[in-house]
Amino acid sequence: MSVVCLSGETVGDSPEGIRIARQDGVYGYCEDTGEPIGIERLEVRPVATLSIEAQERHERMEKTYDDEA
Repeated sequence: MSVVCLSGETVGDSPEGIRIARQDGVYGYCEDTGEPIGIERLEVRPVATLSIEAQERHERMEKTYDDEA
């Protein structure tokens, strides 16, 4: 079984490629916004579950929380 990303390219037949598909069968969409994750990001990090924008927002919130602690 191969996992296919938004561009129609296969992520691979490896267990890791199959593992990164979410249980609901959706791959390549941001868990935070539901928008497509850019293909460039998925090529660099196939296991990404957040878009770059959502990841940056998450990291800023995390940093703010750490600074307050």
